[in-house]
Amino acid sequence: MGIDLNKAGEQRDFTPIPTGSVVRGAVRIRAGGHGEGGWLSQAKTDKGTSLYLSVELTVTEGPHKGRKVFVNFTVEGEAAGHKEAREISFQTLRAFIESAKGIKASDKSDAAAKARNIESWGELNGTVVTVKVGVEAAKGDWPAKNTIQRVITPDEVQWAAPSAEEIAAAAAAATVNAADPATPATTTTAPTVAIASPIWAKSPS
Repeated sequence: MGIDLNKAGEQRDFTPIPTGSVVRGAVRIRAGGHGEGGWLSQAKTDKGTSLYLSVELTVTEGPHKGRKVFVNFTVEGEAAGHKEAREISFQTLRAFIESAKGIKASDKSDAAAKARNIESWGELNGTVVTVKVGVEAAKGDWPAKNTIQRVITPDEVQWAAPSAEEIAAAAAAATVNAADPATPATTTTAPTVAIASPIWAKSPS
């Protein structure tokens, strides 16, 4: 039996998105089975053990639609460097919430404070954020790759609210491996479970 590759489509270009490009992206958390709810992944090095949030951002519109940016955010760790990384991660993840929910970074209202107080990291899954893309230089055998230079919030003119179609597509694509939080992801085989979009992310009927 032959193998028909006619329907495979043409190869994709993996050249990084140009630095400084502003795009909207759908957030998908690649859950590693650690931490509350199993949303975090674990890393062990000679500097100590840390937990991080592994985020896949898929561009939802424009000339780079479909391209992906992968970023890890350290949220817990044993080493002094982990503590600094955690602070930076939390600043960026706060901006994720603000970008997704349409909250200005300068908004000090009770409603804004409540919106920034999330129940779990899972609330970020399936959201749509606006970011400015950066490029991390190639290292050794690793090619150059995209990273997030800055999250754009409603304070900035480059921010744009996602369409209802983008929100729906992001929620539908936000699937995770529902690994047991007590079991390392490397030894866990778990079903894929769809995570429903939060109420605030649903478009009005």
